Amino acid sequence: MSDEELKKFVIDFVDNKIFISGFIPVEEAKHIIHAVFMPLIGITFSKKATKSLAQLWEYYAKAGPRSINGYPMFWSVRMISIADWKRAKPAIDKLMEKRKAEKEELEV
Repeated sequence: MSDEELKKFVIDFVDNKIFISGFIPVEEAKHIIHAVFMPLIGITFSKKATKSLAQLWEYYAKAGPRSINGYPMFWSVRMISIADWKRAKPAIDKLMEKRKAEKEELEV
């Protein structure tokens, strides 16, 4: 991702606009990831591909009208690499802390 794309991802994630595969517990994900991200049906990732992939993700706004086990179902999927996730995760944590502190300041 470019710096601008990553910045948008971070802001949208913190604004709760994005669903990531990491929200699904690993044991459950093994069985339903293809139902959550429908384009993955019939696709098997190589070991090389899975070593560079950090998260599958999509905007909640792109979810279909149905869900599976409480998770949204998408007809599209995006992927974020481990390298990009390592850049995004600290920025997400920092922005979440900043927003939390701002919220606490506003509470009376």
